[in-house]
Amino acid sequence: MYNKTLDVHVHSASGLKDVERHGKNDPFVRFYMGVHHDHKDSVKTFAAHNAGVNPVWNQTVHIENLSPDAHVLYLEIMDRDRGGVDDPIAFAAISLSQVENLDGPFSGSFTVYDIEGNPHGSIDLTLRIRSKDEPSLDRDSCAELTRVQGKSLIIPEHKKHMRHLKFKDQLDNVAKLGIGAGLAGMAASLLGRDDDGK
Repeated sequence: MYNKTLDVHVHSASGLKDVERHGKNDPFVRFYMGVHHDHKDSVKTFAAHNAGVNPVWNQTVHIENLSPDAHVLYLEIMDRDRGGVDDPIAFAAISLSQVENLDGPFSGSFTVYDIEGNPHGSIDLTLRIRSKDEPSLDRDSCAELTRVQGKSLIIPEHKKHMRHLKFKDQLDNVAKLGIGAGLAGMAASLLGRDDDGK
């Protein structure tokens, strides 16, 4: 399948977990192949600002040069943190056996899972594997398709990876609190001095 491209049209998601402490989720979806979870080879949607738990993207992303042994698509829904580490919202793995032998696209609604592995929402995707000389999926053609229930699963290594991402986010939050507390202490110290600087 080296000359093949996987088109993924990301319609929307619903019923996601709210991970924002202030405001609403700014979710984006990241996709990649392989068990090494190397994000440098990932593709992703834009971050839907303040979209909350029911975001809409209507965006197509492309994974090119599919390896013959790549049969699982990994997806991660993340909350964009412009000032730090992105926060995991949900994840899933999708077997490409659902689309590999089709002449056309597969449009489905897939269950996604929180970092504990519990079902928490769903994402609507249209998938198509095509030759490079064939036209890619577009928004209009995807809108005409009937969506069915797709099959998603949890790969243990993927779940472990997501829990690691959550841990990194928590460390980042602790660091921010520490910096904030330090700055507040410095400000309080300066305000407490008299005019002579004592």
